[in-house]
Amino acid sequence: MRQLLTFALMLCLAPALFAQGVRHDVFASPAGDDANPGTKDRPVRTFHKALALVENSGVVTLAGGVYREKADLFLQRSGAAEAPLIIQGAPGDPFGIRIRNNRVIDTVHQAIYIASSEGAIVENNTCWNNWADIVLHGMPRFDLGKQCREWGNIVRNNILYGGGQFGHLIVYIGENSGENVIDGNYYVRGPNGTVTIGVSKNERYDPKAGDLKTLLQGAGFEEHGIVGDSPCRNPAKGDFRLLKGIQIAGKGWQEEENEK
Repeated sequence: MRQLLTFALMLCLAPALFAQGVRHDVFASPAGDDANPGTKDRPVRTFHKALALVENSGVVTLAGGVYREKADLFLQRSGAAEAPLIIQGAPGDPFGIRIRNNRVIDTVHQAIYIASSEGAIVENNTCWNNWADIVLHGMPRFDLGKQCREWGNIVRNNILYGGGQFGHLIVYIGENSGENVIDGNYYVRGPNGTVTIGVSKNERYDPKAGDLKTLLQGAGFEEHGIVGDSPCRNPAKGDFRLLKGIQIAGKGWQEEENEK
């Protein structure tokens, strides 16, 4: 069975390169302590602390488990060619990354941005009134002398409001992309009854308003996608629990899971 690193956080991967710094190697584990130095025997507990310790270059090694972050996480650096910033699972373990059960509200950024990634899972998040809700793009891109891919990622069972400039969803389907799955998400319709989605084969986002199936026609996504009115109790007051009786159980942020 494939193990997953599960992040209870907002993950933003962007292609910006920072200046070369001193290399640091940091270890993190859900069983660690942020008061630790981040060594293999004394790992830190949160992804935030690991990134603070590693600075601009080095290796962050993450043990499997759930990392619950108390604040938004923006990862906007990848080191330099001579001294890259590398984030990896424990050597020898087939880890992936899962971004699950978050509420991302009223940001001026991409709420969840999966850039030039392989094997990420984005599920059961509620994204509300952001600049863009979920972006699966960051392509075409070359990092550290090699061409990146957008491959084998899964986006499912999220609730997307799409109130910002770039709407509900942006997805790249150009060269070096494939086997991505986007299905079963719930799209809150806009005032004119449409959704806003960008399907791109280049570096542009190109969002368009229209019917969900028409916008994604030919891309092979959202066989089970749903468009409807707001399913949440009172988003204006931060209450994103689902309305009683609504038939979309299992989608979006889950209050019960968050309390575990």
